[in-house]
Amino acid sequence: MAIHYRVVGDFGRRGITMGNPGTTELVIYAENDANLYHRVLSPIHDNLLKHVQRGVYDRSLSLRSWRRYADRAAQEYCRVFCAPDQVWYRVFPPCDRKEAADYFADCFEAEMTVGEVA
Repeated sequence: MAIHYRVVGDFGRRGITMGNPGTTELVIYAENDANLYHRVLSPIHDNLLKHVQRGVYDRSLSLRSWRRYADRAAQEYCRVFCAPDQVWYRVFPPCDRKEAADYFADCFEAEMTVGEVA
């Protein structure tokens, strides 16, 4: 399996810019947390790879999985770094999580076109 962690400053090289610092923070945390990688990202990646290999991959449907991954990353981030009275869905509003999910989908599709996924 060819999933690799990206370097923190990788956003500019892919030509993807984050509009909000909260989104950037969420993406950096999600890409660099080993527990999220093994528990959430790896199964999502494997499932989407099966869809690609069967020829039934649909970006709009894959965004549901990437949004779930962004939600889990936001929950874990707040569990580790936020005060007890802060809730994850207010720290990272839906627009931040959606933008992060779009970024993850773009990265997955970029890896598919380059051939890193297979």
